[in-house]
Amino acid sequence: MDVIKITPEVLRGAARLFRIEAARQGLCDQVMQATGVGIAEDFDALADKLEADKREALEFIPAKGVQS
Repeated sequence: MDVIKITPEVLRGAARLFRIEAARQGLCDQVMQATGVGIAEDFDALADKLEADKREALEFIPAKGVQS
């Protein structure tokens, strides 16, 4: 079973892309907060928390198959 690992560096990179895209689209402040910038801040906060807890990554183990 594969393990998906999301490192603080990946989170910070995603945050940077959200900010760039929000700025590129010239979104108004309210929309930026709800989309790109708000999400970016959440990703940065999660990366900070992982580093503070001295964790290398978040790890997800996908479920086997689909259950109905």
